[in-house]
Amino acid sequence: HAMILTLLSRAEPDEMKLLLIDPKAQEFTKYDGLPQLSMPVVTEPGRAVDALQWAVDEIRRRYRLMEVYGEKDIESYNNWQVDHQEMTLPRIVIFIADPEALMRAHPRRTEENLCLLTQIGRASGIHVIAATQNLTSSVITDRIKSEMPDRIVFRTASTQESRSLLGDTGAEELENSGDML
Repeated sequence: HAMILTLLSRAEPDEMKLLLIDPKAQEFTKYDGLPQLSMPVVTEPGRAVDALQWAVDEIRRRYRLMEVYGEKDIESYNNWQVDHQEMTLPRIVIFIADPEALMRAHPRRTEENLCLLTQIGRASGIHVIAATQNLTSSVITDRIKSEMPDRIVFRTASTQESRSLLGDTGAEELENSGDML
């Protein structure tokens, strides 16, 4: 919530859009109706996978636009657009409250879309933040983990969980509630 509120306080709706995926309908429903949302908060796993597919399609659309203007990333594209008094593209930040529910309902499509989003999304201005408490390999597959360049981990119950998330130990030794690796 702190990340969402920080982004909302720093960016206007034309600069940044949020895609909030909350399969348990417990975390993000309070944000429904904000002008920064690219679509209403998605609470059904089937619709969530469709929303991720929309984001993948949006990446491809953005890459085609950047290619037309000879730009390689969202920053240079938007700078060109501003210089020529054209419309810029907002950044899109996708928050997923519980990827476990998506992986249970549609494992292949969820993994495929998450991997594409994290592989090619950054240059097009589309970013993914996923939060989970389930550290099993069925939720955080090696393929997804290899495509997520940055991870924040709070205290884990075991060295195995720490190693699963970070590739190293240490998270099991964190003590205070705000400590993280």
